[in-house]
Amino acid sequence: MQDAHHPSASDAPPLVQDAHHPSAPDAPKGLSKEGLPNINDNNRVKDNVVVNDQVEKIAKKLKPQIEQTVGGKITFKQVVELIQTAGVDAVTKQLENFPRFKKTQSIMNPVGFFIRSVIEDWSAPVSSTPNRTNSFGNFEHHEYTEEDLEALFEPIG
Repeated sequence: MQDAHHPSASDAPPLVQDAHHPSAPDAPKGLSKEGLPNINDNNRVKDNVVVNDQVEKIAKKLKPQIEQTVGGKITFKQVVELIQTAGVDAVTKQLENFPRFKKTQSIMNPVGFFIRSVIEDWSAPVSSTPNRTNSFGNFEHHEYTEEDLEALFEPIG
């Protein structure tokens, strides 16, 4: 038995107006619609398709570069997902870093290593031998005659 003061849920009007409930009141006070995506907006799908087309074009260019640099086969789908997940900059950064990784460690699964390096944003390895010359022995040398050298010795005794 229903209470007269509490109407059933089906009797209550919906909280948000939309195409299916045009007479519904606006959202309750305190709840803002600002910043929420409009899921009924058909342009979103079109924008997403455009973005996907751009990602696919970039992926078509990057796939052969990745395979050549890494030395293994990567699927087109993996390249697209990498771009969508980490971004083009992250993929190209690791593409540049990969030869340094290859020099410093033994990589059993190069494609898997590359994918993980992109997703986790690994830093390029630093060479253990810096590219600087040692200046320890870099001083002006003197030429001594035999007599000068003999004068340095003192007899022990």
